[in-house]
Amino acid sequence: MASPQCEDGYTKIANELLEALCRTRLSGCELRVMFAVLRLTYGYNAKECRVLRRQIAEITGIRENNITRAVRSLASKHLITLKKDGAKWVIGPNKDYDQWILRKGIKTDTVSKLIPYQNGYLKGIKTDTFRVSNLIPQTQEKPTPDKQSNGAKEIYKDKYKYTHSVCDKVLDVFCNTFNVSESYIQGLIKQHGERVLDYCDYILYLSNKERIRDARKFLAYAIKNGLSPPDGYIPYEQREKKKRERDEALKRLFERQDKEREEIKRRVDAARAYIEKIKGTDRYRELYEKAKGHKMARFLSIERVMEQLVIEGGTADGD
Repeated sequence: MASPQCEDGYTKIANELLEALCRTRLSGCELRVMFAVLRLTYGYNAKECRVLRRQIAEITGIRENNITRAVRSLASKHLITLKKDGAKWVIGPNKDYDQWILRKGIKTDTVSKLIPYQNGYLKGIKTDTFRVSNLIPQTQEKPTPDKQSNGAKEIYKDKYKYTHSVCDKVLDVFCNTFNVSESYIQGLIKQHGERVLDYCDYILYLSNKERIRDARKFLAYAIKNGLSPPDGYIPYEQREKKKRERDEALKRLFERQDKEREEIKRRVDAARAYIEKIKGTDRYRELYEKAKGHKMARFLSIERVMEQLVIEGGTADGD
């Protein structure tokens, strides 16, 4: 049973910084890497540390390629500082959360390089190649909190070919995966119809196999030029069904393994109790001599070999 104690070491972090992280929408990989950075720096009372990608992978359990993407993403959002020092990174958390570039915050010196959209700015698209204003008018009214909380279920009740629950899940997963505002996607759906939801699902499917650098730009391109289902595409509902089936199969496997371990433990305990019971008798001496001559006596203690012989012979259960 795990029993962590502060006496064995702890990471000192300001509550204000921890609360800022709690309010920040990050992907699962980004969040785990961020906590690893805090562990490797504040956990040693340091502001920065020199670390290999492999070390972060060992802490988080994430593949090294995904570590690189998550670190670069966190650095681009200014949640961490990042420098290269040979094969290692010099990395540390940026505790000035006002500098973090998130959905609701941007630095003033980058505004001129961005394109305005409904609730903020869309990075990485040049004005001479694509106009977001063609998708969402600049004068569009900002959705109220009630509409945002209700999701697309209430706003587009009769338009989706999906069920309401699947519709909400696709939107929620897409927004959480790519850090996109739900109101932004709802505005696109309201203007361009339910095909936007298809494109969102296509992009989600592709993201499981390939890296999507800018989901909003990809979605805008899909709306403007059309996007066919990718090869091997499986709709969201069927993907979730397969995932549930895999999870249930794993659960049954783990349950079976637990039962097998419990049965082995029961047999070992019964064998030990039987051996203790017959100590000093002819049965015990006979079993002891048999264990000494057994081929496994070269590798195991005599007591373990005796237990194994009792288990194989079913003596303890039958006595």
